[in-house]
Amino acid sequence: MGAVLERMDEAGRIALSDRGIALAGHGPQLSDKDRELVDEMVEIYRRAGYQPPTVAELKGQVSRNQAAVAELVQLAARDGRLVEISSQWYLDAEAERQMRTTLADRLGQADGLTVSQIREILKTTRKYAVPLCEYLDRVGFTKREGDVRKLGTQYQLLTDLEDDEPQRGAIR
Repeated sequence: MGAVLERMDEAGRIALSDRGIALAGHGPQLSDKDRELVDEMVEIYRRAGYQPPTVAELKGQVSRNQAAVAELVQLAARDGRLVEISSQWYLDAEAERQMRTTLADRLGQADGLTVSQIREILKTTRKYAVPLCEYLDRVGFTKREGDVRKLGTQYQLLTDLEDDEPQRGAIR
């Protein structure tokens, strides 16, 4: 069933996301102003890198329609432009991919990294490093063993898939 859905998604007949399935073109319809606001918010997250604002902080940074910010941030996450780190923390999707790449490289060279080391690698503060580490643990990219994080089962699974199917390219 999953392969059929993936083929339909690739053909543009449906839209798959981690939240469900929709007919292509039947997602939320935003006004031009709301689309501009989503673009503005995504740009704020992109510029923030590994020190993103909370949703509440973001409301004070946008130019208009603060009441819709939480819903529009969730929409941007469903569309793959942002990644939900926790209920109030989001990260630019490209920053999240870069974080995984950077940490996979460093964790592959070390026998685990502490939150402090990850904080230094990402050039952020502990305020941000802790939720980022908790997110990576939750999605299985890392696993916590005492005070260190090691590559988790999700990373190993992706590596195994890359080894088995090199023609598909890198999995991110």
